[in-house]
Amino acid sequence: MSSRLQITVATMVEVVVFRRHILWEFALALGVIMAFPAYVAWSLTHEPEVLVYYSKPSQQLNIRRTVFLSLSSLALLLVVLAIVLWLALRNRLAYVTNGARPAAARVLEAYYLSRITGAYWENVMQEEAAGVKKLPQKDRITYYESVLLNCDLDTSRMTVFVELLGADADALRKSLTTLRHSQRFGRLNTRQQKEVKLWEAELAVIVE
Repeated sequence: MSSRLQITVATMVEVVVFRRHILWEFALALGVIMAFPAYVAWSLTHEPEVLVYYSKPSQQLNIRRTVFLSLSSLALLLVVLAIVLWLALRNRLAYVTNGARPAAARVLEAYYLSRITGAYWENVMQEEAAGVKKLPQKDRITYYESVLLNCDLDTSRMTVFVELLGADADALRKSLTTLRHSQRFGRLNTRQQKEVKLWEAELAVIVE
C-alpha cells in the first residue's frame, strides 16, 4: 500500500470513528457482547431455579459456546479499536520530527482517550512540553504544530498553549505561514485549515 493511500485510509477511519462518535457504538457493542454472560452469572447467584436449569449438560455446553463467542467478540473489538487508534496516530504524526514524535504521540493518545473517558489531556501536553523545550527548535515547532492541528484548544487550553510556546511563538507563526503556502495544506481537513489561519493571525498579534 502506497504512503499516500495509507494516509487516505487512516484519515477515513479517523473521521468515521472520532468525528462521528462511533466510539459510543463500540461501547454499546461491548455492552451487548457481555450482556448474556453477565446475566447468566447474576442468575446463578440470585435464582436457584436457574442454577438447576443450567446444570443440564446440554445447557452447560450452550453456556460455554456463548461465553467463548462473547470473549472472542470482545477480543476482536479491542483489536479493531487498537488498529483504529494506531492508524489515527500514524496519520497525525506523519510530519512530526523523530525527536518530538514520542512526546506528540503521548499527547494525542491522551487526547483521544479523553474523548472516551472525559479525562483532562492538557496535563500531558504540559508535562511533555517540559521535555520538548530541551530539544532543537525544529523539533519543538513540530510538537506545537501537532498539538495545534490535532487537539481542541478551547479558551483555557489556548492560554496554557501560548504560555508553553514562550519564545517559540514567532517561529511557530512562520512555520504555519510556510504550511499554509505548501501542498500539505491542501491535505488538511477543513478544521485544521481554519486552525492554521486562526493561529497564524493570533501569533502575529502575540509577537508584536
